[in-house]
Amino acid sequence: MKLRGQSVWPVILVCLMAWFGAISTSNAQDTPPTWINIYGNVTTGAGQPVPTGTLVEAVTPSGSVCGSFVVTTVGKYGVLPCSIRDASTPNGAVGGDIISLRVGGQPAAPTLKLPNTISMGNVFSIDLVVGSGPSEIPEPVTITLFGAGLVGLASYLRIRRRR
Repeated sequence: MKLRGQSVWPVILVCLMAWFGAISTSNAQDTPPTWINIYGNVTTGAGQPVPTGTLVEAVTPSGSVCGSFVVTTVGKYGVLPCSIRDASTPNGAVGGDIISLRVGGQPAAPTLKLPNTISMGNVFSIDLVVGSGPSEIPEPVTITLFGAGLVGLASYLRIRRRR
């Protein structure tokens, strides 16, 4: 093959060598991170769905955040990408890790136990509950407390009238 009287093979060969050389000498930091995907429903302890704009975070056992997602549909999160540990993401998750999830900065239950072998694009569905919700006081206790308050108020007023 000739171009204006010169052979183009040396140019093609140099380009191929440069291209293959760039591929073989690229370091691990140039590789894109790999991840797993987590999604599901998310509610409060009172059974109410969390509102849009709530931040859901996946946290590794070392305390590093390996992924996050902002809720865009009431009561649902994901797909939340959680980085897998490699040379470009040293704080990512590894197989066998127990991933904790936080919703709005509060711990959520349950946690996610990763299988020992994980690979790019694994998908995990987990429904989360955050917080314990308002505690309910049983009705008999409420009536007893109210009655004790009335007895105390009556005693106070009686003592005050005697003086």
